[in-house]
Amino acid sequence: MKKHTQLGVQKDFFKAPTEASRRKLQIAVGYFDSYMNVLARDRDVGYADLFAGPGRYENGETSVPVAICERVVADERLRKFVRLWFNEADPELHAELRQNIAAIEGISSLQYAPTITKIVISKTLAPRMERLSVPTFVFADPCGYKGLSLRLVAAALKGFGNDCLFFFNYNRVNMKLGYPAMDESINEFFEHERAAVLREEVRMLTPPAREKRVLGAIDDALRHAGALPLTFAFRTREGGGTSHHLVFASKNKKGLGIMKRLMNQASSEIIDGVGSWDFDPKDEGKSLPLFSGLEEVRQRLLAVFAGRALAFERVLAEEAPSTRFTESNYRDALLELEEEGLIVVDPPAEKRPLQAGGHKRTLSGRSRIAFSK
Repeated sequence: MKKHTQLGVQKDFFKAPTEASRRKLQIAVGYFDSYMNVLARDRDVGYADLFAGPGRYENGETSVPVAICERVVADERLRKFVRLWFNEADPELHAELRQNIAAIEGISSLQYAPTITKIVISKTLAPRMERLSVPTFVFADPCGYKGLSLRLVAAALKGFGNDCLFFFNYNRVNMKLGYPAMDESINEFFEHERAAVLREEVRMLTPPAREKRVLGAIDDALRHAGALPLTFAFRTREGGGTSHHLVFASKNKKGLGIMKRLMNQASSEIIDGVGSWDFDPKDEGKSLPLFSGLEEVRQRLLAVFAGRALAFERVLAEEAPSTRFTESNYRDALLELEEEGLIVVDPPAEKRPLQAGGHKRTLSGRSRIAFSK
């Protein structure tokens, strides 16, 4: 059995990144770039990392904190407006984090020097998170799940413009759900009432149904906080089981669209532009399936909007927030349906210009789409 520190950090976790860790970095830093591009304009904007780690792996590769700092240092606008807060409670990792951030060339050029704290995270921090003074992108990546709670995430989402991305250790939570001795830690994450209901509901479920119900409890809590959730799975356990989920929550549909594209791009398998929304090493070199990746999108559109006529932007507003499909997925599916005569678009294809590359027609947000009954 692998050894862990008192705070739940696996002893050898920061020796070198796994491919799953690289995907996580890709998603987190990609969203940071987009978030700051939108919000860090003539006003201060924050980034908070609650479980920062050392900032670098022992093999020299960067983890999220150093990668974020380097992004800010490289951009004159971000150097002026971004406030960085990194927290790491483990004493050894905290010392390494300070050293690695101080070693970044140009870090002293920031308007606001990075704040580096050593707080043991728990839901008692929630009132402080509710009072974040500027729009803040909050990242929470505990090696286990100790200290993380849905109450804390809800608090982080309260302020204007705040978004949250957190790593959820499904494997460990799933194992503890059936053991009364572990009730306290499960109650800490889900809150007591929600945890009690969840224990009863998952007792006799199959593994896939159990995973779906656990994620449903998280989904419900985030929606109750006024946010829209997205989930990306890491299926790195033996036998293809899910080990972790990367969960995103935002009150802003534009932020949701940006994260959809990032999770789509990070997928192990992408077919016709539609990603699997998971990372599974076994998918590499896998043979292509029989049906188009857009087939589910096509069928959803025909069923949900049967007999209606509405603008493409209304289709996106009504349908996209509740699914994992991107705006491009919906556009491509509608163009296929139009070509097959299953919908009518106004203006028609021959009156719309081609997209860049000359292979597909454009479809603006105002294009009116009529679905048959």
